[in-house]
Amino acid sequence: MHLPDAWGYIVFGKGKGDDPYQDNDVLKDSSWPARLAAMHVYYAQQAFNDDHGTYASSLDMLVGDNLVDRDITDPFDILIDLSDAGGFLVEVEGSPDGIVATVTQDRYLRLDIGGKAKPS
Repeated sequence: MHLPDAWGYIVFGKGKGDDPYQDNDVLKDSSWPARLAAMHVYYAQQAFNDDHGTYASSLDMLVGDNLVDRDITDPFDILIDLSDAGGFLVEVEGSPDGIVATVTQDRYLRLDIGGKAKPS
């Protein structure tokens, strides 16, 4: 209940023709890959902090500790910015739809969809 980034969701749609179960033009959440990558790096940062007492300053550090799945992160440009207060900001760019996802150390996930930011 307290991990909304891990919740599933259902999209209802109408099938093609008379068969409601036949594949249709599947409705897809275009923000999902960027959100997944951002939260994947968030959890990797938490594990890295548990092991090292600090957050990683680059994705390469998380890769070196085998904390990220490159299949999730490779399609994106991922920037990690450490704050002076000991936190981090992860920015995930490179979505085909221009979506930019950011997440902070307190699990605040934000999407910038075409220049309009919205919390997720």
